[in-house]
Parts: sequence; structure tokens; C-alpha cells
Amino acid sequence: MTPSRVSVGNATVSLGSREVMRAGMVFIAVLVAFAGWAVATHGSLRHAWLHASGVRLLVEPARIDVGEGKPGETREATFTVRNLSGIPVRLLGARASCSCLATDRLPISIPPAGSIELHISIHLETSTTGTVEQSVHYRTDLPAVPEFVAVVVGHVSKG
Repeated sequence: MTPSRVSVGNATVSLGSREVMRAGMVFIAVLVAFAGWAVATHGSLRHAWLHASGVRLLVEPARIDVGEGKPGETREATFTVRNLSGIPVRLLGARASCSCLATDRLPISIPPAGSIELHISIHLETSTTGTVEQSVHYRTDLPAVPEFVAVVVGHVSKG
């Protein structure tokens, strides 16, 4: 077989097929080792990528549509909050955009690489029809993410 030529700057190196195969195997081994580390430390490659991109708290989904309901009904929404940082994070409190929202008891801690579910109830007010969008702002003790928002959308029918 003819050797492969690799140029780096002004230098050209000739590699035989064995060297090319060995380099490819080393690259694959490093890639597999990195993927294993990422999954072990962050739970998934996606979470490891988000952490490497600077994301420390991930709210999934950040917006939930609870569907249509009659005036006076209460609907529930569940959000997952993932801690992608390497330290425990405490949710210290919450501020709702409307008295029609109720949230879980706080404070609560999320362990490093852990997650919790947050539950928000929205009471579909009797004085409103159509689409209602409200939010809850959660405060944290994480300096990089002092606050995050969860949005709940509901649709109030005419009754």
C-alpha cells in the first residue's frame, strides 16, 4: 500500500497504513473515553455539552401548556430542574406573576448532577377567557444563575 502524506505547516510526514489505522483507533478510544466520562459525570452527552457551554441549571421544559379548562378549574404543570454544576444548589424562594399560581414548598436543594421536579398549579380565573400565560421566578444560591423562570400557559374556555 502507498503511504499517506500528512502536511502540518511546512512539514510533510508520510504514514503507512498501519500508522493511519493506529491513529484512528487511538482517536476512537479517546472519543469513547470522553463519552463515558461525560455520561458518568453529567448523565448524558447533551448535559455534558450544555455544562461545557456554561449552562449550570437546566429547566425542562421551560414553558408548559396545561391545555384548556373551564373557569375556576386548577391545572398542574411539572418542570424538571437539572443541576449541571459541580456543587449543590438551593432554590431559596419563588415569586409568581399572579396569585393564580401555587408552587412547591421551598427551600429545596438539588445535588450536583442531580435533578428535582417542581410542581406549579394554575387556577384558571373565572373573569378571564382565552389564553393565560403566567410565570414563576425562582431564586437560587448559585451566583452564576441567581434566578430562573418557569412559564405556565392555560386556555380558559367560556364555560
